[in-house]
Amino acid sequence: MRFCPICGAQLQVRTPYGSGIARRVCPECDGGDGR
Repeated sequence: MRFCPICGAQLQVRTPYGSGIARRVCPECDGGDGR
Protein backbone atom coordinates (compact mmCIF):
# COMPACT_ATOMS: atom_id res chain seq x y z
CA MET A 1 0.00 0.00 0.00
CA ARG A 2 1.30 3.44 -0.90
CA PHE A 3 0.85 6.57 1.12
CA CYS A 4 0.46 10.16 0.00
CA PRO A 5 3.74 12.11 0.28
CA ILE A 6 1.74 15.28 0.99
CA CYS A 7 -0.72 14.32 3.71
CA GLY A 8 0.11 10.69 4.50
CA ALA A 9 -3.28 9.19 3.62
CA GLN A 10 -3.54 5.86 1.81
CA LEU A 11 -3.55 6.27 -1.94
CA GLN A 12 -6.35 4.71 -3.95
CA VAL A 13 -5.71 3.10 -7.34
CA ARG A 14 -7.96 4.47 -10.07
CA THR A 15 -8.11 3.41 -13.69
CA PRO A 16 -9.81 6.10 -15.79
CA TYR A 17 -12.31 4.65 -18.26
CA GLY A 18 -10.82 4.13 -21.69
CA SER A 19 -7.22 4.40 -20.52
CA GLY A 20 -5.49 1.24 -19.36
CA ILE A 21 -3.23 3.19 -17.05
CA ALA A 22 -3.84 2.80 -13.32
CA ARG A 23 -2.96 5.87 -11.29
CA ARG A 24 -2.65 6.30 -7.56
CA VAL A 25 -4.60 9.25 -6.26
CA CYS A 26 -5.08 10.62 -2.77
CA PRO A 27 -8.72 10.86 -1.63
CA GLU A 28 -7.78 13.42 1.02
CA CYS A 29 -5.74 16.11 -0.71
CA ASP A 30 -5.88 15.12 -4.39
CA GLY A 31 -2.15 14.39 -4.49
CA GLY A 32 -0.57 11.11 -5.54
CA ASP A 33 1.87 9.89 -8.15
CA GLY A 34 -0.31 10.46 -11.21
CA ARG A 35 -1.52 14.03 -11.42
